[in-house]
Amino acid sequence: MVDLKRLRQDPETFRKAIALKGVDLDLDALLALDREVQSLKARLQEVQTERNRIAKEVPQAPPRPAPPWWPGGRPWPRRPKPWRRP
Repeated sequence: MVDLKRLRQDPETFRKAIALKGVDLDLDALLALDREVQSLKARLQEVQTERNRIAKEVPQAPPRPAPPWWPGGRPWPRRPKPWRRP
């Protein structure tokens, strides 16, 4: 397994090793993809930071008032009373 940080710092050593072992690998394409991944990770971090900032700015919603048709503004009983014949 190759350490990408080390690969980024010293690609020439890896180019020599690739040539020595006869491996068919386009190191430039790999490094370009790695740069793209790093860029996307940075963008993701920016977007998440922005999302968190906006979430903190949204105030807590006040409790909703009871609708005007609601009897006395009280909630319905949890369990309805059983029906009985008059």
